[in-house]
Amino acid sequence: MTRLPIRRLTISLVLFAAACGRDGGTTPADVGARVDTVDGGRVRVVNAAPAWASGEAWRAVEDLRLGVVDGDGPEQFGQIAAIETDSEGRIYVLDFMSQDVRVFLSDGTWSHTIGRRGEGPGEFDGAAGLNWSPDGSLWVWDPTGRFTALDPDGTLVGTRPRRVQGVVFPWRGGFAPDGTLIDWGLDYPDTVVRTLNSRVEYAVPTRAIYHPVRFTGDFERGDTLPPLEFEFELTDDGNRAPFGEGLSLYQDQDGTVWFARTRAFTLYRRTLEGDTILESSIDARPVPVTSTAIDSVRESYIAGGNPEFAPAPDDFPATKPMIRRIFGDDAGHVFVLSEQEGMPLGTFVDVFRDTGRYLGRIELPAPVHFPYPPPHATESHLYYVTTDEFGVEYVVRARWEKGAGTSG
Repeated sequence: MTRLPIRRLTISLVLFAAACGRDGGTTPADVGARVDTVDGGRVRVVNAAPAWASGEAWRAVEDLRLGVVDGDGPEQFGQIAAIETDSEGRIYVLDFMSQDVRVFLSDGTWSHTIGRRGEGPGEFDGAAGLNWSPDGSLWVWDPTGRFTALDPDGTLVGTRPRRVQGVVFPWRGGFAPDGTLIDWGLDYPDTVVRTLNSRVEYAVPTRAIYHPVRFTGDFERGDTLPPLEFEFELTDDGNRAPFGEGLSLYQDQDGTVWFARTRAFTLYRRTLEGDTILESSIDARPVPVTSTAIDSVRESYIAGGNPEFAPAPDDFPATKPMIRRIFGDDAGHVFVLSEQEGMPLGTFVDVFRDTGRYLGRIELPAPVHFPYPPPHATESHLYYVTTDEFGVEYVVRARWEKGAGTSG
């Protein structure tokens, strides 16, 4: 099991206080960042340049790939839903199509398979997420109704009902440092009703509310924590805007939440109790929405037999959203998967410390398959899904090679 060190929020706040100066004013954290303490004590970090100096940057070097084009063995993946690892370097791959978890040793050798499709004890129906509990059990998240806890060898520990409405894909929940489970629900409280061709009515959500809910050790529902709210970008006629902004979120090992509105490259960190303690930004250039992209979207509606739903050219924004996924490792790093001008989605990650300082950019040895599942990072490796020209899925393990003298 990957053991996660518990670092107190106060450590980060003390570091920020030192960077901001005794009088609460503004001082540069170093030559590449500006740190301010703003309203409510929130720390704002504006990163003008990476912290990694020459020779300090990390590299991602592929050292293992799981997957085959043909066959019916454990490396023949249908649709990978989640990846986890443990302290021995074993790799746990949840396959959504077969509804099982394949376990591979650190050298890539298949060890055993956990579970199978079904509705009985130890079986899965719609499993789509993995997480380790403090007692060493592997928890399998089934958004349709339950959690299943198993030992690493596959022995059933128990099942628990899922008591949260709505599904956030990919699963962003997990265990807080106090051992309680945080599950995330999703609600669309506001909609507008639109009429198509004067006869067909349909509802368009205008707002989404992401609800974190805490469950106690005996899995009784505890407190409902302050939600995250998000308003969708709509066209003039009330439909969802193509290339519209979204919300990306990640719950870290400290029990705090990182989130971002995806059009701007600003990350926010807040406690589960709703206090935003940090915002961090870098200067990034979004990808323009070209006429070719507009034509491609409109043609997809026409090819699908729904030309009446095709958005008008004026409905498209000038640029695409940038941030697509936020995730972290077990050593206080936060990674952002994004699309930026001149940098295609999935070809690189931007790396931050949990203090908000931007460290730098890492190019990846193979592109990340988007949108699911999210990459999985540890202090030593990055694990993610890539595909070939035939759409075959593979698990890539890339080793972090950290430059000499790297302080991050």
